[in-house]
Amino acid sequence: MPEYISRPPRIQPELPSGEVKIPQPPTPSSTSAQQMLITVAIPLITILGYVLVSGVGGRGANALFILPMALSVIATSVLSVYQFLRERRLDKERREAYARLLVEMRREMLASHDKQRAFYIHNNPDMDTIMAMVGGGEGADESRLWERRVDDNDFGAIRLGMGSMPSTVVYRIDAQDVTAPQMPDAKRLAEDSEIVHNIPITITLRPRLGEDDPS
Repeated sequence: MPEYISRPPRIQPELPSGEVKIPQPPTPSSTSAQQMLITVAIPLITILGYVLVSGVGGRGANALFILPMALSVIATSVLSVYQFLRERRLDKERREAYARLLVEMRREMLASHDKQRAFYIHNNPDMDTIMAMVGGGEGADESRLWERRVDDNDFGAIRLGMGSMPSTVVYRIDAQDVTAPQMPDAKRLAEDSEIVHNIPITITLRPRLGEDDPS
């Protein structure tokens, strides 16, 4: 009598795919506060010098006349210093927030690499795993011996070894401002996302479905 083989539906791990946009890194704030400091420093020095000269020459009335202007310059200087320190603090907070974002995105990228690796290792197991399936070893799933069908794209694929392959999940960034201090970190994340390492390399003994037969 013919022997029938039970071929349950093929269940595979998830293979993630897609493109992820990396946000632009923050750029340093404008140097308006620094420029204002320089702008007010010159008249402030001039006024202080005039006051000193007036004091030495005994022209106290002139010193009192210039006092309101000096106070105005001092007030502007204090405001400029405050704005300068505030911009530096905000720049630091933005850089730290972006660094945390890159760390989280790298963690997600590595997780997607692990999922891809699990997908390809599941579909292209090593020889020990295959022999365990054949021999019915502990924990082996014998039904997987017949899980591939002729209409599967990997039907007839043979594992050659381990290597690197292009990732199905890539990270992209548009380098709009290449002078941003954290742009190299963002580019490094995009570059690292392109290749998955330590993954089975296969060769197909027949054209994939939808491809023309070279013969």
